[in-house]
Amino acid sequence: VYEPTDIGTKIGVDIGETVIYSAAAVEGDEVLDVELESGSEFRHRREQFKQKRKRFQEQGDLRALKQTRGEHERYTEHVLDTASRRIVDFARDHSPAVLVLENLTHYRDRGGDVIHDWPYAMLQEKIAYKATEEGIPVEKVHPRNTSITCRKCGQATPEFRNGSDFHCRRCGYEIHADVNAAINIANRYEQ
Repeated sequence: VYEPTDIGTKIGVDIGETVIYSAAAVEGDEVLDVELESGSEFRHRREQFKQKRKRFQEQGDLRALKQTRGEHERYTEHVLDTASRRIVDFARDHSPAVLVLENLTHYRDRGGDVIHDWPYAMLQEKIAYKATEEGIPVEKVHPRNTSITCRKCGQATPEFRNGSDFHCRRCGYEIHADVNAAINIANRYEQ
């Protein structure tokens, strides 16, 4: 693992369901690179699995129902493995870097917009494991208001975010909301 004095780039990672992850490489005030992974295919496939199981249950087809057991979990595992590898590769491409994640411990207990069936903790574990293998340090920061705070002027207002759009009415800054969150997560880390 790098020494803290060797780290020049912070990689902020915002995870979710609409966008599985948004990663931003930040050095000082400069955003060097951004990467997003859409969650639309994942949500579509997940819905297909649910409908398939529901159809078999309604038909009373226990054999087919048994055969579909675990499909969703295996597919989710594959998506998480792929996403975590891409995030760590992104960090490696910008090394020496530190990966900065949100501390989502107890998020389901306190979050206003909880992600009930998205295994974000599992994704974070996979990221941390693979990053450690690559010698990339992983740090966690408090998640409060990362998605509604303007990264340019610092104003935090829920009205600035409208779905995937972020538009600060104070300074006029516009960006993809998840990219804005990833930049804020990176900038929240203090060495």
